[in-house]
Amino acid sequence: MTGAWAHVRSASLLLLAILAAGCFAGDRGTDITVRNGAEQALTYSVRGVGEGPDSEIARGIRLEPGQMRSQTWLLDNGASARVEARDDEGTVRYCRRFALGDLRSAGWVVVLTLGVDSC
Repeated sequence: MTGAWAHVRSASLLLLAILAAGCFAGDRGTDITVRNGAEQALTYSVRGVGEGPDSEIARGIRLEPGQMRSQTWLLDNGASARVEARDDEGTVRYCRRFALGDLRSAGWVVVLTLGVDSC
């Protein structure tokens, strides 16, 4: 019986190791705050952060001047997020790509300001 228990114990430990690795592997969620630094309302959308095609962040989130919104973005090293903001007429007023290092340097805050277009 001790041989059988040793196999059960080994299999149990292996299963626990696999489950523990699964809990942490791929967890690259980062809390990001987007703030409207313009003097007009803007609707922003983000691509490249694990969003679904019909998710709120892909469709667009409206922010009044000075308003902020926080979300969790999934962004791998080497990837970039594309943030675009439009005015009420639909004109692109802000567009910028952010790598993980850019977001870290900005203190995890994206400030929407008019005239930024580096996409």
